[in-house]
Amino acid sequence: MKTNEQIAGECAWCGGALNKTVHGVGASDSEPVRTGEVFVEVSFMRSNRSLFAARIQPGSRAYGEGYRLIFASCSDACARRLGEVLANENGRFAKCAMLKPEE
Repeated sequence: MKTNEQIAGECAWCGGALNKTVHGVGASDSEPVRTGEVFVEVSFMRSNRSLFAARIQPGSRAYGEGYRLIFASCSDACARRLGEVLANENGRFAKCAMLKPEE
């Protein structure tokens, strides 16, 4: 089982190390997230994978825009692939988009 520290430093898609500019895909999951968890393991039926996402904190810009989870990625390519997987889950994710890091 991975620790929060391990999960925080790796790409949700490929498992590679995150670089200084973290890319991400925000999602609004139709399945509720238990409070108190930093990272949530999300299972994808269509791709038969499980990936870790961070809960988005209330009060943040992303939360205000309707996102509840963020999948961190090491590159635009991994973020695009994550977005494709999220979009392919038959409406489970009401909202899903690549999020740009705040300057």
